[in-house]
Amino acid sequence: MTCLSQTLPTFSDIAAGFGISSFSLPSLPTFPKPFFGSTNAPGISTPHWTVDLQNIFYGGLVLGLLQYVCKALGINYLTLIPAIAGLSGVTIMDFINGSYVKIKAAINSAGSAFTSLFPVPLFGAVSSPDIETSHKIQFTFSQAIKSVIDIIISKISSITNFISDTFHATIASVTFPTFPTIAAMTAAISAAFSAGSSSVSFSGFPSITIPSFGEIFSPVMQAVKALPMMFVDLMIGMLKPIVTFINDIASFFGSFTWPKLCINSNGYYAG
Repeated sequence: MTCLSQTLPTFSDIAAGFGISSFSLPSLPTFPKPFFGSTNAPGISTPHWTVDLQNIFYGGLVLGLLQYVCKALGINYLTLIPAIAGLSGVTIMDFINGSYVKIKAAINSAGSAFTSLFPVPLFGAVSSPDIETSHKIQFTFSQAIKSVIDIIISKISSITNFISDTFHATIASVTFPTFPTIAAMTAAISAAFSAGSSSVSFSGFPSITIPSFGEIFSPVMQAVKALPMMFVDLMIGMLKPIVTFINDIASFFGSFTWPKLCINSNGYYAG
């Protein structure tokens, strides 16, 4: 089994640590083979797979963190998990549990409350229904993870109310950067492409490198497919202060075991 050492592995950490290639990618719960159905696009499937692996890892991580926080507060964490707008009966738990058929069916039959979250046509002049569906599944998963992170952050002040004033002041110094809007992220990617740049940056977050999509030369499609990768990297920026916070309160509520992202001998995520 190969495991990464990083607590919060980035897109680049995964690519370097696992030496992934389009020829050795295993199925993932929300990205099963054949990738993109009848469409063969290795240049897209590799970065898409990497983000999906991150989603699986971070989805499990944030649920573990939510359970930890809720245990300290005496709350049932399941009561805090939000519904996904426009997808009847689907929550982040369906993504974590790999309910791919259920999720795909819900997305394909979703109403305007969900479809309005995506531009039409999704990839501009490029039409690829299989890739479009996979993209919607992936980005919805990422946004569901972000919603749980927001809940964890909202509970931090409640946690500190149980702790001494001196320690409370220390915890209060933990700050979170402002997460950019989807419109701001899309505009930043488009501006980067126009300027011939391979990276983007937002205040309070590290610079983010836009991945290569191999044979794809559609700026619109590249921008849309880069969005989930950017979204996950920004979520990592939100999780860093939470890591500090959880480690700081360990003496009060017990330590949290930080999982590692691993690939086992069968090629599957095993974290």
